[in-house]
Amino acid sequence: QHKAPFGFVVPVQRDMTKVAEFVNILRIQRIEVGRATAAFKIGATTYPAGSYVIKRDQPYGRLAKNLIEKQLYPDQRITTYDDSGWSMGMAMMVDVAEIADSSILTVATTPVTTVTLKGTVKTGSATNAGMAVAHFGSNNMITFRYRLKDVPMQIAEKAFKVDSVEFPAGSFVITDLSKAAAVRAAVEELGLTASTFSAVPAVAMHQADLPRVAIYSAWTGTQNLGWYRLTFDKFGVPYDLIFKDQVKPGNLRAKYDVILMAEQNLGKTATLAPPAAKPQPYQKSDKYKFLGMYGETPDMSGGFGQEGVDAFAKFLDGRVRA
Repeated sequence: QHKAPFGFVVPVQRDMTKVAEFVNILRIQRIEVGRATAAFKIGATTYPAGSYVIKRDQPYGRLAKNLIEKQLYPDQRITTYDDSGWSMGMAMMVDVAEIADSSILTVATTPVTTVTLKGTVKTGSATNAGMAVAHFGSNNMITFRYRLKDVPMQIAEKAFKVDSVEFPAGSFVITDLSKAAAVRAAVEELGLTASTFSAVPAVAMHQADLPRVAIYSAWTGTQNLGWYRLTFDKFGVPYDLIFKDQVKPGNLRAKYDVILMAEQNLGKTATLAPPAAKPQPYQKSDKYKFLGMYGETPDMSGGFGQEGVDAFAKFLDGRVRA
């Protein structure tokens, strides 16, 4: 490797859960990643021990460059047809430093196989009035909330401190410790930061409610929708997958607080399309034993029609409630 960048550094930062995901994606592709055994200095910047280092003098150094380097577009020297695999740090909201100094190649590191985080619960006073879970920007906060759906929580509207730890606005405050062991286990497994407190923080708070979620799917295009479903499944957010048969009866507000209309063909023509002359069933039968596991319907053809349009309009108006 004779040209910059000679490597990249992912420093220790406030939200390490995104860093763990970032590094693990690189490792899946066999890109070598090391963890600095001691603090090191590149130019005027000192990086702490534990920072992740990706050196370019490796078999997949070019792939690392392609994924991590900030893309400058448009670039008249190249024809770009797909830019989704560039600027990975920006895409994942991870701080990444691009290193133009070849001394990065000599930084002492230990090889990383995969990153497994363990969150921390700091215990202060012997008198515990509750626990605060810091919102440092981790996507795992939503997983935490739904996993502990039976644990009442509040969301702080302003930052506060517990001992020396600052908890930003958006942090969870839990005063019901009847399920403290489950809360602690979730904090540790999800790589979050928490602290017990002896007095409830004196900041404005509101209830951390659990929205009832539906994802709408049209029968004419379910492929891209799968990425939304995969993401919800990954983060443990429960949802109902609904189709036109569940929309047309209306009263959606009685069941759902949020309906995700993912990317699909929902133009006027498709939405108001009449059913086909011959029904297209999706139902379990002796011949098709595994159909109808979700979205069972006697006819997949046609759109949700004016009935569905009105049902969504009333849902958005919020007039129809349980």
